[in-house]
Amino acid sequence: MKKIYFLILVLFTSVNLYSQDIKVGALLSLTGEWSSLGINSRAALEIAKADIEKYLTSINSKARIDLRIEDTKLDPQTALDKLKLLNLAGYKIVIGPQSSAEILGIKKYADENNMLIISQSSTASDLSVAGDNIFRLCPDDLGEAKAITSLILDDNIKYLIPVYRLDIGNEGLYKSLNDVATKEKLFVSEPITYTDDSENFDNILDKLKIKLNEALSKFPNTQIGVYLAAFDENMEIFREAYKFPELEKVKWYGSDGAALSKVLISNSVASDFAISVDYPCPIFGLENNASEKWMPVKKAIFESTRMEADAFALATYDALWIVYLSQISNGISKDINVIKNSFKGIASNYYGLTGWTHLNEAGDREFGNFDYWIVRKNSDGNYEWVKVDSYDGLSGTIIGN
Repeated sequence: MKKIYFLILVLFTSVNLYSQDIKVGALLSLTGEWSSLGINSRAALEIAKADIEKYLTSINSKARIDLRIEDTKLDPQTALDKLKLLNLAGYKIVIGPQSSAEILGIKKYADENNMLIISQSSTASDLSVAGDNIFRLCPDDLGEAKAITSLILDDNIKYLIPVYRLDIGNEGLYKSLNDVATKEKLFVSEPITYTDDSENFDNILDKLKIKLNEALSKFPNTQIGVYLAAFDENMEIFREAYKFPELEKVKWYGSDGAALSKVLISNSVASDFAISVDYPCPIFGLENNASEKWMPVKKAIFESTRMEADAFALATYDALWIVYLSQISNGISKDINVIKNSFKGIASNYYGLTGWTHLNEAGDREFGNFDYWIVRKNSDGNYEWVKVDSYDGLSGTIIGN
């Protein structure tokens, strides 16, 4: 109760002391891969900005949120170029970027130039570093690995073939999955990898067929699974995989980068393949206890983008509020250490759309649940993502919808 009172006290005693604008930048993939998250994140930020400024107006404060959003196209070099532009323009606090590859690409510059980075969706555990300028409002990849492994084991899978895009985020997911699965006595084969500039996936699928035949010599098809950690290129992979009936004999499992992909469900062939192999994708989930907070914002985002917003997108709403609260509590300091300590302190006491945002020593979200989403065809004949079950991070159990 004291923590909540402290936030309220800061809010009412500090806000009128500072009338200057709070500058916040954002790096989002608006036109590249994983643009569904980028577009929803932009909508969430704009709603948060409006809500904060509505509150400021109600208390006769002249302060406003100066929000500048840049498109990274999910490309690390573009993210770095846009971060430099934000820095030159005086935006020292930046929400995003989305992927771990982008975080890796900007980390050195952000640390050297005293910029605070708050990613809503980077999960690579290799980036969990205490004391740096990177904060992440989502759990790292170990939590997701536990969530998907639990589902795989629940399906009685004994042999898993991993396929992943060769970047720090998806490789981190594979490594964590391999560690968790091995401890659970699940056999994981040598992975099949591809780069982000792959245009033809026939070679990847040929390798997968070979590994699948090897697996079928040891296990029945009902005990074999394929784990695909990808982004929007899963549509191209599935479109090609549909040509090979043997690849439909086993269950497939996905990752957070593929969950709710609008690109996948835009292609009927790829969507039909996803349905035939089940393809549940875990993604950082929302708490039912916070539904009164997130439901109105989620609805508003859908009305704006016509896409379902996930917890990653809604985390940007929380991020902007935490930035605002931390800024007014420190007098809009330009000292990076003051900014970091203030942000972490506010986050540790903040309950927002995504629940409690408490951060661990590395500046990553400490707790988190995961939802499983699959592709289905609705009564109108359209393809859509449907939430089927959830994973409770504290108990380590799967909870039915």
